[in-house]
Amino acid sequence: APGRALWLSLVAGPVLWVAGGVVLLVVWQSLVGAVCVAVGALGLCCALARRGALSLLAATLAEAAVSMAAKEADRGAAVVALLGAVVSIAWGLASGFAIAGAVLSL
Repeated sequence: APGRALWLSLVAGPVLWVAGGVVLLVVWQSLVGAVCVAVGALGLCCALARRGALSLLAATLAEAAVSMAAKEADRGAAVVALLGAVVSIAWGLASGFAIAGAVLSL
């Protein structure tokens, strides 16, 4: 199970970026959608290549989360971990859209 959690943590974020970008491209045909697809594709390449500090950091964080969840096997720890994952993805999306909006308004 730790290996699956590690790969899920490395791949889920970039896949969501690509999916969100495709939705933006289809619905609004905006440049922001293309940027989201590009960011997601690059993140997925980093995760699959397993190179660089980004993948190493994500792997270390995922291993720490999995080991904590194994030690604290109650529902509270799982809920906190899930909430942390959702909030981190939301924060990344919000930051990316804010940066893209700032760049496009220049």
